[in-house]
Amino acid sequence: MRVLDLALFELRRFRKPLQRAGLAFLLIVPLLYGATYLWANWDPYGKADQIPVAVVNEDVPVTVKGKQVHAGQDFVDELKDDPQFQWHYVSAAEAQRGQREGRYFLIITVPADFSAKVSSAANGTAERATMTIQADDGNNYVVGTMAKVAQSELHEKVNAAAVEAYFDAAFEGLDKAEEGLDELEKGARELDRGAASADEGGRELVQGVEKIKAGTAALAPGAAAVSAGVDKLNRIAQPLAELAMRELPIVADRANRIAQLAAKITGIGAAGAREIARIARAVADILYRLCDRISVWIAEEKKRLLGLPLNPDASDDFLFTPAMSPLVHDLLDFAELLAMEAARIARLAGALDNEVSHVAREIAALKREVPALQRRIARGARDIQKLDDGARLVAKGAKALDSGVGTLLGGAEQLSSGLGQLKDGTGKLVDGIEEGRGELPTLDSSSSSTLADPVDVRLTNVHAADSYGRGLAPFFIPISLWVFGVVAFLMLHPVGSRALASGAGALTVALSAWLPVAMVGQAAALLLYGVVDLGLGLDPVNVPGTIGLMALGMATFATLIQLLRVAIGGAGAAVALVLLILQLVASGGLFPVPTLPGPLVALHPLLPMSYLISALRVTISGGNPDITWHSVAVLAGFFLTALALIVVMVSRQRVWNMERFKPTLEL
Repeated sequence: MRVLDLALFELRRFRKPLQRAGLAFLLIVPLLYGATYLWANWDPYGKADQIPVAVVNEDVPVTVKGKQVHAGQDFVDELKDDPQFQWHYVSAAEAQRGQREGRYFLIITVPADFSAKVSSAANGTAERATMTIQADDGNNYVVGTMAKVAQSELHEKVNAAAVEAYFDAAFEGLDKAEEGLDELEKGARELDRGAASADEGGRELVQGVEKIKAGTAALAPGAAAVSAGVDKLNRIAQPLAELAMRELPIVADRANRIAQLAAKITGIGAAGAREIARIARAVADILYRLCDRISVWIAEEKKRLLGLPLNPDASDDFLFTPAMSPLVHDLLDFAELLAMEAARIARLAGALDNEVSHVAREIAALKREVPALQRRIARGARDIQKLDDGARLVAKGAKALDSGVGTLLGGAEQLSSGLGQLKDGTGKLVDGIEEGRGELPTLDSSSSSTLADPVDVRLTNVHAADSYGRGLAPFFIPISLWVFGVVAFLMLHPVGSRALASGAGALTVALSAWLPVAMVGQAAALLLYGVVDLGLGLDPVNVPGTIGLMALGMATFATLIQLLRVAIGGAGAAVALVLLILQLVASGGLFPVPTLPGPLVALHPLLPMSYLISALRVTISGGNPDITWHSVAVLAGFFLTALALIVVMVSRQRVWNMERFKPTLEL
């Protein structure tokens, strides 16, 4: 009872109208912070249709397979059916001007090639279409964030329109599928007949290649033997050619000199023979005249000695004496023979001289032909070398040809085997076409919308908050309660001086200062709950639990702030504000704790607001009750620990010193 008296005494200090107005203000502090903020942000996404957004459709329709595709206009029509934002269909210039002036928060632009690209897959060259959403954080950052949320929905709409356009174009040719299937079956049968012919040809090809292989197997050794023979000929011909090239000029020069010398000798011999023949004939003539004269002289001498008359005509009778006549005749015959032989030798010598001169001329001509002959010999040697090289290549080629024909034979055998398999496959193809004729799907253009968006993805939420404000209420309610505690201990004493000077126990003194704040705080918490629930539609799933958590949170926060004020005086209010800032960012009220920076993640479990937020989420939207009871236990632990520390501090503050009389910092 003493605690209540001391608490009421603290409240009785507020007697004047202004003081009582201060208590009334304290009562609505949570309302001003928590309810006002939640009211302003209760359902911002629900009013997104009031946000002006410019839509610029520059798309140019295209014709694909005889059907006009206007995906850009289809997209605009879908936007008209879904007023997610306040759509304004304007030109590009007007959109840019409106965004600069703040009349449009977003600009959605459909480019000119949108239809062409979304339907490009129908032509076999698929291209990715683009669409831009232009935001301007200079107008409003949150709108840009909302645009990112809406981007996925717009992306789905665009994809659905694009795929539907593609299927519309594709289904135009679906009614021709049956005719195409008939043509396919006809072609398959022709292919089957062609495969049968090819199979037979493949077997004949194998037989022909086997014969070629037998020929190349015999050709390779023969070519090798020819190459060996030509190589042997080349080894003989090359040295002979080199010898001829080297010795031929020498031999020709020597033969020419010998021929010239022989011509000179035969010329001299022919001249001498002619001279000897002339002399022999002259000698024979002289002997004939001498014999005639001797015969006349003898006859005259004989007649003169015998006294016979001279008769010149009868001198032959007395030409010679019997003893002398044979000798004279022999001598005359020998002289005649010698003259005749000398003439014959002269003729032979002349003929020989002519022949030798002719040979000499021929040898001289041959000498002049030696360079050309050398060139022909060199060319012949090179030709033989080329022949040798060619023979080697032919032998090598024949060997390679034999090997290649062997490979060809293997390939031909594989081809023949493959053609057999092809024949079997074409037969199966014909059978498959006949079996699949009745399995062709019967689809028309009405199915394009279903195929464009075949899956309906549904998002379920087991404990839905239903609105933006209801989802943030577990965050802003604790903040308002903490702010109330800071303001309350600026207006009320954390420890009453009268109670401290009394003989009451430290616990009584501590509770007497805490109780006025707690009473006003509970009234403020109930007022906040009533306004948020009845005015905004909080509608928690657990009303008693929510009210009880708000009461526990108020009591705990007030005790912690009282502890700071008792421990460090006026600086405690500043520390409480610092803790408020830390709890704003580290309690996980806005973003999941794993997304926070590492130091804030480590700080999260040490802050009392973290547990009150978790518990209020369960009592407002629903969830695991174990989370609530765990949070209640932790908050109660914070409350009892802070209260115990306040009792310790109160006991110490009953010792007065100069610092107490004149504090360094006082609020």
